[in-house]
Parts: sequence; structure tokens; C-alpha cells
Amino acid sequence: MSRMYPLLFFALIMLAVPVESAVSGVLTKFSEVRLKIEVHPELSALGLDKDSLKNHVLVWVRSNLPRLVVNDSAVPFLKASVLLKEKDDFVYGYLSIQIVRKVTIKINDEPVFGVVWQKGGIAISPLHEARVFVRESLDQLLTQFSAVWHRDNP
Repeated sequence: MSRMYPLLFFALIMLAVPVESAVSGVLTKFSEVRLKIEVHPELSALGLDKDSLKNHVLVWVRSNLPRLVVNDSAVPFLKASVLLKEKDDFVYGYLSIQIVRKVTIKINDEPVFGVVWQKGGIAISPLHEARVFVRESLDQLLTQFSAVWHRDNP
């Protein structure tokens, strides 16, 4: 039961502090993506290093979104941020998933990179459950991304 408290806390914070694009269709014609992982270096001692989290996200995307091609040379990218710090037997901070792609600013018609979809929340977990907590939280965020991706790419 103690594992549920951090997940419940994360879910409540995500509901209380929405950070999501309200524009429909932002992921239309989004067929390939590059993965970028941002993780606090302190977390590598907990088995939460950049490579292991990139592998986790890669397996999740390939398993759940088989039509979305993961390509290291793709221009748009999916960025997973795990910005947690350790203190007093807890980890705390922020987790998010962002989709960044080229967008055109109508004022000057120049393409720039912009965040077109984002979901995240404040997170806290007991230190001994941090690895499972981070992976389950990323899965929740990726599931929310998947729902929007499927809506925009039927």
C-alpha cells in the first residue's frame, strides 16, 4: 500500500497543476520522433541513468505506438525530463514529457523549435521506491501522450 501513496500524490499534483497543450491537432502527421532524456546526475546511483531511462521510453514507445518510428535523425523529438533530487530518504522534483517540433511563427514566418505538447507534474517518493516510481510515472505520462497522438493520427 505504501507504493500507492507516491503515485497517488503524483496523480493529484498532475491534476492540480495541468501543463498540457489545449490545441487539438498539434501532433497531426507526427510519424517519427527522436528521443531525448534529461535526468539529474544524482539519480544514477539509484539505477536511473540516462541510458536506462532512454531504453525504458524506447521500449514503451515501440510497444504501445508501433506506427511512431523512433529515429535518431528525426527532427521532432520526445523529451523525457526526470529532474529529481535526493534528500532525507526521499526523492522530489519534477517529471515531464514534452513533444518538440518545428513550428512557424506567423509574425515572421520563420521556422523555430517549439514545445507543442507537454504534460508533467511535481513528484515525491521514498528513496527505496524511486526507480519503480519514476518508471511508473513516465508510463502514465507516455500513456497521456499516446492518447493525444492517437486522437491526432487516427
